[in-house]
Amino acid sequence: MSNYDKGARLERIAKKRLEARGYTVVRSAGSKGAVDLVAWNAKHTLLIQVKSNGQVTPNDTKKLLAFPIPARQVYREMWEYNRGNWLIARLK
Repeated sequence: MSNYDKGARLERIAKKRLEARGYTVVRSAGSKGAVDLVAWNAKHTLLIQVKSNGQVTPNDTKKLLAFPIPARQVYREMWEYNRGNWLIARLK
């Protein structure tokens, strides 16, 4: 499985998890940008970068932090998948 296929698979898993929690989710398929998923509900919006375990680099975090926040109640999160579990960090 290529890195792209692995990343796309993890993004789809994260998307389904968010949808099960009531979010509307858009996946930025094929994007090389800072945001893989945009998820929103009535309360807030999440800008999410999805990585597999060990793949989060300082540059990934820097790129996501540099992504502009367009409004209040918008949060940037780094989701890292590790053996069936999600490690979720909200970046400030």
